Formats: sequence, structure tokens, C-alpha cells
Amino acid sequence: RWNRPEAGNVPPEIFIDLAEMTGQIDPLTRFAIRRAFRQLGEWPKSLGLMRVAVNVTPSIVCSPELVGELEAAAGECGVGLDRLTLEVTEHALMADRERSHGVLARLRELGVRVSIDDFGTGYSSLAYLKQVPADELKIDRSFVMNMLADEADGRIVEQAVALGHAFGLEVVAEGVENAEVAARLAAIGCDYVQGFHYAKPLAPKEFAAWAQDRRKSH
Repeated sequence: RWNRPEAGNVPPEIFIDLAEMTGQIDPLTRFAIRRAFRQLGEWPKSLGLMRVAVNVTPSIVCSPELVGELEAAAGECGVGLDRLTLEVTEHALMADRERSHGVLARLRELGVRVSIDDFGTGYSSLAYLKQVPADELKIDRSFVMNMLADEADGRIVEQAVALGHAFGLEVVAEGVENAEVAARLAAIGCDYVQGFHYAKPLAPKEFAAWAQDRRKSH
């Protein structure tokens, strides 16, 4: 979230669209990557070797400079590249398939984790999943939120979990807002879940406190 004192929290669907319209999305993305590495270096070691995920744009995914930029940012902060996950949409992967796949394959060799974001809303196909250099598949929240009330959404989520596993990918469900959905996802073998059921977006210090309290309670 972008916290503006005069306007409160501005959600991503507003400021990201504005950044794209004004040509600022790539600088904003590069800032987010550098900030992620810095934050990983600042969080207390008691939190363990956590990862941070950053959404990246099609142009950055296709950039031959990305590998060097990530190595430099990680080195400056004393953080391993294996602490970073890049979330890439299907659209980004298909924009320039050969170049983006080459860049991501190299990053995976260096330890960076690659996640296919918003799965189910783009160019999904068996051939695509067979070729993409990725570790993780994220099921779009539009299917997860209503999976118990809408039979079709429920089937889509179940098949997405099975499909991801068939291709050796871990599966994450977005948009989990209650215990019932979380329980159903666990029952069908979904590897990870995220959503407001666990926490709303938190500032770095608030997150550290939340994570430590959660570990104590478990």
C-alpha cells in the first residue's frame, strides 16, 4: 500500500495504473526490488531466512540488465539472491517469450524464485506451463474468494492445484479471507495461501511484530 498522510492508504490498483500511464512503472519496480533487499537485511535475524516477493513488469523481465541489477542490489545489502521471489504475470512471460525465459532461467540458476502470478486470467496452456522457467504458480484471487459459493470457481481452483503439481510447481492461493476457504485449500493439497484471513497489508515493523507473535503462538 502507498500510505499518504492526506489521503490514507492508496491501493495498488490505483497507483500502479497511474505509474503505468505516466511511464513510471519500471523505475517504481526497480525501487521496490532494491527496497526488498534492504528490508531483508534490516529485519531481525530471529525472523529466520524469509523471502520477499516483488511483482515485475514485462519490460523488466525481458531486460538483459536485470541479472546484474539484482546481483548488485543483493550484494549491497548483504542478502542472498535466494531470498527474492519475482512474481511475473502470464502476459509478461508471453510478451517476449524467448528473452524473458532466458533471463528468468538464469536468475533461477542464481537462486531467485520465479512465481507465475494471477494464474487463470491470461494465456494458460499445457505447452506454456511445460516451457516456463518457474517454481510457483499463484491462483488468482477472483477464483479463490468464491470457490465455496461458486461450484465452477471451486473446480477451477482444484484443477489449478492439480495442474501446478503435475508440472512440478508449488501452488499458492491468493485472496483467502476466511477459515473455511483455507481449510478447503488444505484439503485439496494447495501448498501455500495468502489473504486477509491472516493479515492485512502491514508496514515492515508491524509485520516483524506480527510474524514474531504468530511464531510464538504456533
